[in-house]
Amino acid sequence: MIFNNNFIDCELVSTQLTDSTKIIGEKFKVVDKEVYRFLGISYASAPVGDLRFKKPAPVDSYGDTDVYNATQMPSPCINYLNGVDPSEMPWSSPLPGDEDCLYLNIWSPNISGDITKKLYPVMVWIYGGAFQTGSIDLDLYDGQTLATTGDVVVVTFNYRTGVFGLFYDGSDEAPGNLVLHDQRMALQWVHNNIQKFGGDPQKVTLFGESAGSISVGIHLLSPESSNLFQRAILQSGSPYHNIGGLPSEVALKQSKLIAKDANCLTPQEVIDLNCMRRMSSNQIIAIYKDIYTRGIALQLIFGDEISQRHPIHALDRRLVNVTDVLIGTNRNEGSSILFMGVPDMFSRRAPINITKTYAIQFIKAMSESWWLGALSDHQFLQITEYYMSAIDEDDYVSVRQSLVDIIGDSLFICPSVYLAESLSQINGSKVFYYQFTHIKHFGNHWGQWMGSPHFDEIQYVFGLPLRYPHRYSEPEMQLSMNLMKSWSSFARNG
Repeated sequence: MIFNNNFIDCELVSTQLTDSTKIIGEKFKVVDKEVYRFLGISYASAPVGDLRFKKPAPVDSYGDTDVYNATQMPSPCINYLNGVDPSEMPWSSPLPGDEDCLYLNIWSPNISGDITKKLYPVMVWIYGGAFQTGSIDLDLYDGQTLATTGDVVVVTFNYRTGVFGLFYDGSDEAPGNLVLHDQRMALQWVHNNIQKFGGDPQKVTLFGESAGSISVGIHLLSPESSNLFQRAILQSGSPYHNIGGLPSEVALKQSKLIAKDANCLTPQEVIDLNCMRRMSSNQIIAIYKDIYTRGIALQLIFGDEISQRHPIHALDRRLVNVTDVLIGTNRNEGSSILFMGVPDMFSRRAPINITKTYAIQFIKAMSESWWLGALSDHQFLQITEYYMSAIDEDDYVSVRQSLVDIIGDSLFICPSVYLAESLSQINGSKVFYYQFTHIKHFGNHWGQWMGSPHFDEIQYVFGLPLRYPHRYSEPEMQLSMNLMKSWSSFARNG
């Protein structure tokens, strides 16, 4: 069955969210399938003014009227793209962001809130973007095809990233980790309200990719997120990734650098949050851009109520919220990271040839800045021996592939395998592992040398080949159908 973008029928529909608020959405009939769509539902108060840098606050009301229009795609949160062309980063929105961005979208096969009628499994998506970028307004994350093919309710939501999601001063006024707190608030909203959209609040699967997958892993291990979801799918990301946490003292030092550049640091080295809140979002982003180009990126902090302890310690104590977990990676995770990190050397279409000697020097120089961590001479020798000992000096293709493997294994594959193996040791657990290997040959965004890169599986999980059949081959449409059925079957049955 092919779902394209030519909707046969469209009508307004509604569901009662609260005693005083009716949510207006749309119903589309595609071939013989109906999907109910609600866009831009607020799950938290707008984090602006005095709420900037604070944990999300619940929605007080849905306006002065008794009708809430949920037919328009919400603005993305403010993203920082590090000077990269958005067209080169398919996980980033090209639209200007807005601080008022804490909204979610819902696609459902049926919106009956009657508990005597069928309720559908719920799949809640967390996008990736290194905690610096990402948005639900991307066409890629349209949930209609997954909802209709899998007979599930699909939810996507925005969360704050970059300086607006990670700024930290050590107090409740700027506690950091807002990316996780926003996510948990969205999960709580889903738990409280999804039945009104036909979803079963006791059958929620959290799934995400890259930083979104890291987030899924953290919620998997967090007592604060227990009972908010029952299954988890982690695509190319694990909380054991080095991006997953900074010591609080390092996070505070980094935030003070931002405050200092904003002239919002007192002589006593205290961040003046009132000063920071008076600044425009554009001013703050400009300062963060300068800090970022110096190699400083705000990240998560371990130690608050969501990420109470490092994942290793949580697993050691068997502190896991769910036991049905699907984990996987793509074969060539590192290729797109090479492209993004050094596009002049590793362009999508025509990467330059480098020798084995140069590659060894390159990986040594880039290791810390790419979250590989500081390597001792012995560790570095072990790595280069393992990946490069059998490669000739001028075997450019194999040299480049060794870099792809080193980056991909260290950032994504090894952390994911370690998580899967650790979870499998817990009694009663059901852990499944996949590897995505498909290479798109027609209309590939990436170059052929990049293989099956980071992020590439998402288009098939969300059913793009069925919505845009002219861009894909018949086998790719079948691949997408198989992935959607596998993901939704896992959400339904584990």
